[in-house]
Amino acid sequence: MKTTINDFRVVVPRDSLIQRIQCSYCGNNTNRTVGKVDKTSEIELVECLNCLLVTTNYFPTNQFLESYYKDNFPDYIGKYNPNEKSKVTFSKPSRFASRLKNLLPVNFFNLTFVRILDFGGADGSLALAFANLLSDTTRVEITVVDFGQDLIKSMKSNILIKKISVIPEHEEFELIIASASLEMLPNFGQTLRLLLDALANEDSVIYIRTNFIQPIRRFFPFLDFSFPAHLHDIGPDFWRSFSKLESETFQVLRTETPISELDFKSFPIRWLIATGLKFPSRLEVKMFPNKLKRFWIYVGSWEVVVRKLS
Repeated sequence: MKTTINDFRVVVPRDSLIQRIQCSYCGNNTNRTVGKVDKTSEIELVECLNCLLVTTNYFPTNQFLESYYKDNFPDYIGKYNPNEKSKVTFSKPSRFASRLKNLLPVNFFNLTFVRILDFGGADGSLALAFANLLSDTTRVEITVVDFGQDLIKSMKSNILIKKISVIPEHEEFELIIASASLEMLPNFGQTLRLLLDALANEDSVIYIRTNFIQPIRRFFPFLDFSFPAHLHDIGPDFWRSFSKLESETFQVLRTETPISELDFKSFPIRWLIATGLKFPSRLEVKMFPNKLKRFWIYVGSWEVVVRKLS
């Protein structure tokens, strides 16, 4: 059974798989098995005993992934906003923008110049939707990092948007968005470090939204993990470990379940199911907003806001 509106599953040839020995984030090589990507697969999900990142024990080769995304991703993206020009894996980018605005620190909105890096941002619709919520007197420069060719256009003179294929060196940003992208990367830890290093100064922030389906699959193992599109399952336990490991340089400001990436009008049944699963978690956050330990984890996805300290 699919867990998204897309069917990401394909059979990866044995010669296109590489066994992963060390944790993709911390490099630790001790782990425990927590499941499989599906009932018939030999590929396991393992949890690092140091940082608690859950990852598949085999990764597709870079060559396979490049071909896989080139052949399939334009169709995947198009399903989220079938009647709109936006080409992102989130229905109604304005919903995402409003959510992000509510998550960011109040002092962020005092900036008169904001540089935004939208990593894996497809056509840039999410970053642009957020930029449109800022004051017209705020100058905004958006850099979209993605392999696709599509790029949305800004209708405001104070917002500039461009697209490149790799994280830029020696450039810094006040806001970084990594929505539904990091869980797809074999080099998760390396990429996360590059993004964190690209934060401009103290109080610059990164927003990250990821797949987090394994807790639900403990009760419903027939649910698809979406391999090979998804290689990691990243939830509150990892971010709690991250907070301890990186306590001198970064602070986790928010850790909670995001709103559904699907909107009610276009996907009413899926929206109701997703929102129902997320409700206990959202109630928990309202009751205990400052706790990093979360008890209701049967939510399907997770989001964090991380602030640079020094």
